[in-house]
Amino acid sequence: MNPNNFFSNTVFSDVINFLRGSEKIIITTHINPDGDAIGSSMALYYALIDKEKNVDIIISDSKCPDVFSFLPQTQKIIKYKSDIHKEKLYSADAIVIVDVNDLSRLKNMEKPIKQSPAKKVLIDHHINSANSANFADYSLSDTSAIATGEIVFTLLELAKIKINKKIADALYCAIYTDSGGFRFANTSPKTHRIVASLLEYGTRPDEIYEKIYNTNSLTKMHLQGLAIANMKSYLDGQLTIISVPKEIFRKTCTTNEDTENLSQVPLAVKGTKVGILIIEYEEKLELRVSLRSKGEVNVQQIALKYGGGGHLKAAGCKLQNMTIKEAKQMLLKEVKNIL
Repeated sequence: MNPNNFFSNTVFSDVINFLRGSEKIIITTHINPDGDAIGSSMALYYALIDKEKNVDIIISDSKCPDVFSFLPQTQKIIKYKSDIHKEKLYSADAIVIVDVNDLSRLKNMEKPIKQSPAKKVLIDHHINSANSANFADYSLSDTSAIATGEIVFTLLELAKIKINKKIADALYCAIYTDSGGFRFANTSPKTHRIVASLLEYGTRPDEIYEKIYNTNSLTKMHLQGLAIANMKSYLDGQLTIISVPKEIFRKTCTTNEDTENLSQVPLAVKGTKVGILIIEYEEKLELRVSLRSKGEVNVQQIALKYGGGGHLKAAGCKLQNMTIKEAKQMLLKEVKNIL
């Protein structure tokens, strides 16, 4: 498999040689990790462990979401605790930052990672990853890749790592989820060539789909039903919003993790150009906003305005000290401006 033309083989070779010479390696990714973040991190973990490296996966505010726990050894993903893990960051040879377009998305790990003498490797596919790329000692940042998993695949191929079923499943999870099941417009011929290779390495698409999308608790289904019942359209049907207030979480005994995959639902409404999911956190005065769009509508600019990021058609941000009603009014004006 040839690497993407965005890179020269030299860039990959530099990263490969550096990781080969490193013994203590930390892998980290953004808060609220999705399938690409978890799949890419686990694929790297499997490959490095097979090479007898000392590897830890540490994330700022969470462990692995249950929906991705079918991947082997995801229990190795640990939540960052300064008093326990700060020394690990300082004594590491390498810190690999996966699927992160802005170091602020590392939350309370951002400062100690910056201060750590360890060399940093960035592997990412987001458009606005320039700040993080400039910070890294080695950067594999390719905006043409539909998922970070595509870049990880190329890295492992060029490193002549034997891709076993564990690695293939993790990478398929990464690419499948971030491409919307290969539905998004930037799904490329390269994407399908990589996936064809993963199938040859033993991945079963039916198994992955079943475990990610068809293994839901009854309480999660109740949550999603109530959330969809809250769905409303605006701007003559061009904007559709789902809101999930904390009362719904209490009523259904669910958590924010159970809203996985809800962000795409508003776009299924006929005539909708922009879909928004607003989630109210139980434990803090904060709203999580996911924005999705069709056609040429750029929702990334809205996310960036409020301290978030992402892609042109799939982005997100968090809003502090604001009610869902206030957020809707503000986002309504923002979407109206870009339509």
